[in-house]
Amino acid sequence: LLSIITLGIGAQTLLPVPQHLEYTSKKHFTLHKGLQPQNTVGAPAPTLLLQEVLQSDASQKDTNTCLILPYPSAPNAEAYQLRITPDSLLIYASTEGGVTCAAATLMQLKSAKGTLPCVTITDAPAYAWRGIMLDVSRHFFPISYLKKQIDILARHKMNTLHLHLTDAAGWRMEIKRYPRLTEQAAWRTDGSWKTWWNGTRAYATEGDSAAYGGYYTQDDIRELVKYAADRYVTIIPEIEMPAHSEEVLTAYPEL
Repeated sequence: LLSIITLGIGAQTLLPVPQHLEYTSKKHFTLHKGLQPQNTVGAPAPTLLLQEVLQSDASQKDTNTCLILPYPSAPNAEAYQLRITPDSLLIYASTEGGVTCAAATLMQLKSAKGTLPCVTITDAPAYAWRGIMLDVSRHFFPISYLKKQIDILARHKMNTLHLHLTDAAGWRMEIKRYPRLTEQAAWRTDGSWKTWWNGTRAYATEGDSAAYGGYYTQDDIRELVKYAADRYVTIIPEIEMPAHSEEVLTAYPEL
């Protein structure tokens, strides 16, 4: 279980609370146009989330620097430290996961004016698996919606998106060897799963005017996996078998 706790920092909130946070100055580090992190450890490379944090329209300030430094005493792979002064933003991390968690904290610390408070933070996730499960069988969501969930997960240091891809309510993943799974088993006659389940439980054919449902093509899945990986989120696919498989047996009754 995740303990979701908030820590007020002015008008901002850190979620979840870091293990250690200390204000070191009332001044701020100002982000500026062209600021690029200097990676002194070779790996991990700056993540997309960190690049987003560093974006600013403020004029250039050559004295401000951002460094990614090794964190040899890190208690786990996603641990990180932040040391922010008026002139420097130092990120200590041993892996891409650590940089991503640090960037998520920076995203929450960043003000609307593009400044960061001067703080020292030491933090590490308490749980290796931190995520959500979406039941896209009963309630189908498009790829665009799943990407938004991945963005939210990454911004809150969560690293797993569990997709319940198949159930009686609909099969959601293209398998070219078994085309009827998406031609028929991905569609039902009612958008409300409860109404459908307590009613006819009838399936429809792709293209029928009354059909509700959808599925992800193999290209959709590849795109989503890549999108998630770029944000240090792992997608866990779940396929129900042999139970909860009425949709499979409707498409392939010989089974």
